[in-house]
Amino acid sequence: MSLNNTSTEALPQKPALGAALMVGAMVVLPMMDSAVKLLMESLPFPQVVFLRYIAMTLIILPIILFLYKKEEILRVERPVMQIIRGALMFAATFLFFGAINAMPLADAVALAFVAPMLTTVLSALFLKEQVGFRRYAAVFIGFIGVLIIIRPGTETFSVPAMMALGCSLAMGFFNIVTRSIASSSPPLISLFYTGVTGSIMGAFVAPFFWEPMVASHFGLAAVIGTLGMFGHGLLIMSFRYGEASFVAPFIYFEMITATVLGYLVFGDFPDQWVWVGVSILVISGIYTNYRERSHKLPVSPPKHPAPLDDQDRSA
Repeated sequence: MSLNNTSTEALPQKPALGAALMVGAMVVLPMMDSAVKLLMESLPFPQVVFLRYIAMTLIILPIILFLYKKEEILRVERPVMQIIRGALMFAATFLFFGAINAMPLADAVALAFVAPMLTTVLSALFLKEQVGFRRYAAVFIGFIGVLIIIRPGTETFSVPAMMALGCSLAMGFFNIVTRSIASSSPPLISLFYTGVTGSIMGAFVAPFFWEPMVASHFGLAAVIGTLGMFGHGLLIMSFRYGEASFVAPFIYFEMITATVLGYLVFGDFPDQWVWVGVSILVISGIYTNYRERSHKLPVSPPKHPAPLDDQDRSA
């Protein structure tokens, strides 16, 4: 299925704003992950996945009912792509929650960092964004960083580690679909359909693992839903203002937040090999971003440039 039949070209390209929104998302989402890890200390992770989506959906519903007419909500553009996007996010969430249930938060985040590299490759295949040989080389080097983190043949190479890598694959496709439908519907409506899709899929899985809940569980689930709504809202907005191959590398900022929270909340800290692998991933991401900017700015100015004051405005 081709994804490049989209009106994203009509969006004003503000890469600095897109990057800032992505960094904001990478601060909020690890906070959600920490709350998830806390909740999974007393509830099975499939149940927590369902609670995460149903809570987010219930929080968003009154907001969009207030902001939009029913026709705007029900007659969403490209509904099939919205469902696919929601299914990919559910798959990524399920795999990532399973990973952090059995391994340190920062380690799982580090393994999920392959997602931006996959986004770079997939953006060339599906969105027809230009990706040159040097950027492909940077992606290859990034995969070496992943191998250093998981260290095949050691205890680090485990089922939870594979779940984290599976999450990154789902997120790579999720990022591409998000970019593809960025201008199709308002971000909150897209986020609502993501929540509905995840809630429906979770409802088929969670009953097999369900455990009784107390008041504190419901409160923590509400926190998770709220943080998920804000975090993914920022994520959607970031792709409205920057190309997927440019915005995605800023996902690496998540490692900082995840490390701080993992240490403060759970007493976990990545070992030296994780930092070596992450360093390689970050360097490859920075180089990929540099090649993107140096290649495109002198040769291919935006087709719909923003006014000069908007381009110079600090995000």
